[in-house]
Amino acid sequence: MDILGSDIDFAIFYKAKKETDENFLLKLSDKIINKKNKNKILFLGIEPIPYATVPIIKLKYNLSNEINMKYFCNNIKKYKFFDIQSINEIKIDLTPTDDEKEIEDIIKMKNFIIEELNKYPIIKPVVIIIKSFLMKKNMISVWKGWLSSTAIFLMTRNIVKTYIKENHKNDLSIGKLLILFLEKFSNYNYDYIIDKDGYDIPYIQCSNKKRFIIENPIHPELNISEKSFNTEDIKTVFANLLKDIIEKLFIPF
Repeated sequence: MDILGSDIDFAIFYKAKKETDENFLLKLSDKIINKKNKNKILFLGIEPIPYATVPIIKLKYNLSNEINMKYFCNNIKKYKFFDIQSINEIKIDLTPTDDEKEIEDIIKMKNFIIEELNKYPIIKPVVIIIKSFLMKKNMISVWKGWLSSTAIFLMTRNIVKTYIKENHKNDLSIGKLLILFLEKFSNYNYDYIIDKDGYDIPYIQCSNKKRFIIENPIHPELNISEKSFNTEDIKTVFANLLKDIIEKLFIPF
């Protein structure tokens, strides 16, 4: 998502040599630090997280430095994430994997999201609003139990597809879609799931784990938000945001 200040995610494929992702990640961190020192690139931070469910390296670069700006203009700008001249720092998440199928699934999911955004362009601005709000609350790290961008996308898609199915029309505005999203997911009661096609289906909770349950469109047997264990906190934040919006909408003049 092209949100100012958000992370850029990269998956790094490597051929396994009897090495775990955790060990590879730590070695990769050392190599990045050595290259940084060699090229005089300035880090604001480098944080390897080898024992997260999905091991990652979190990087933060200072773009106010002339060497850094030149490096990123030559190497990152081609991806057209955003106008690199307009920001002072850039954050990157690196995820190593030796699983070719995992890389294939990442590409399939990316293509699926692009296709759905082309069908329902109203989804994107609402996802950006929700994601930006959660960023301000520091509630965006999946490995800390918060929602991923993919989960937020699928939740928003669920609202759009359900609305079209029930009303036989697509006259949603960004504001209306945002309100419907917050109303629904601040009151999520765990008795339904969002299926791979984007619709609600009844569900009987079989464990004490409180999660949003969202089928992965590529692998429906998997729950996209399985790692988002802060569900009750997320619901509370959505409820508070909805309350703030409604109060501001109905201020008497």
